[in-house]
Amino acid sequence: MRWFKPNLNSIYSLLGRTAPQTSPAAAFSTEAVRQMMLETMTAIGLEHSQPQVYHRIFFAQDIQALWYARSDLMTALASEHGESFAQEKIALVSSRFDGLLPSSLKYREPPHLL
Repeated sequence: MRWFKPNLNSIYSLLGRTAPQTSPAAAFSTEAVRQMMLETMTAIGLEHSQPQVYHRIFFAQDIQALWYARSDLMTALASEHGESFAQEKIALVSSRFDGLLPSSLKYREPPHLL
């Protein structure tokens, strides 16, 4: 019999803590970002050709999970429509993260898009 059954859904569970609670405003902002990312995919039909990316965004737990899902979205967009198209879309999505992330995760505009 095991005494310790870790719930490996997050780093907080490994530390024996619960995830921090988010405010209703932050939860609303998270959903707005999620919707923008999903709409970006559905507008060009990627939800069928890239279902794993769509599900990762759809089931992301928090704003940081969505931030890291941007790289998958970038890859999916670039594979279907080219890198310059993907960079433009990701720049729009990334602008929605303003004020929602720690400063260490801030988006920096690529030099050629300035």
